[in-house]
Amino acid sequence: ERRREEQAEERRREEERRREEAQRQAEERRREEERRREEAQKQAEERRQEEERRREEAQRQAEERRQEEERRREEAQRQAEERRQEEERRREEAQRQAEERRQEEERQRERHYEEIQAMQEQHMQQIEIMKGVLAEREGNSPHLKISPYQETEDIQDFIEAFEGIMKIQGVNRTNWILRLTPLLSGKARTVCTDLGTTTDYDGVKKAILEHYNINTERCRRKFRSHVWTRDQDPTDWIARGVKLVKRWLVPENGMEQ
Repeated sequence: ERRREEQAEERRREEERRREEAQRQAEERRREEERRREEAQKQAEERRQEEERRREEAQRQAEERRQEEERRREEAQRQAEERRQEEERRREEAQRQAEERRQEEERQRERHYEEIQAMQEQHMQQIEIMKGVLAEREGNSPHLKISPYQETEDIQDFIEAFEGIMKIQGVNRTNWILRLTPLLSGKARTVCTDLGTTTDYDGVKKAILEHYNINTERCRRKFRSHVWTRDQDPTDWIARGVKLVKRWLVPENGMEQ
């Protein structure tokens, strides 16, 4: 009986030990689960904080990019405004210079016009004097002589001389063609003949000048090349220069502009 009681006590103690061991293991598992739960919570909090940090960093970078883009846009607008103002300044400067050139050209034209007016008045005075002299010498004869045109001559000089004689003689302009045609030769005669019978002196003159390529640009180049040399008479050189500048600046009827 005692033996059975001892065995029963041992079994009770063993069960108590096992129960305590089970409780200990259960406590250890509870604590492990608690630790894991806390660790998981800590990691979750760390992830949340990391995500929050990344989100804030992304927002900061986005804000920096936005500010940089804004700065670049403002800089581009500033540069565009500077370019616009510079272009406006250049345009105004170009307009100012163009206006100055226009005014200077206008002043030059006025000066040239005044000079030409003076030359024309002087020319008319000379014509009047020549009329008087010729009237005395020729008994007021209308038959002044002019040499026939030679191909080596300046066709414009010849035509101007011809017109001067016609004016001095008082020949009606409708009869100038009849006087001019017999005096021409070569290409000038051919041009006049090709036009047939006409009394349009200005039309014939225009055709002749065009055939010889007489235009304001050619007159300009000829005036620019009019340089005095020591073997020239200054008075003749000046008179020739006046004639050339007049041809350039005041083209006659029929001359191409």
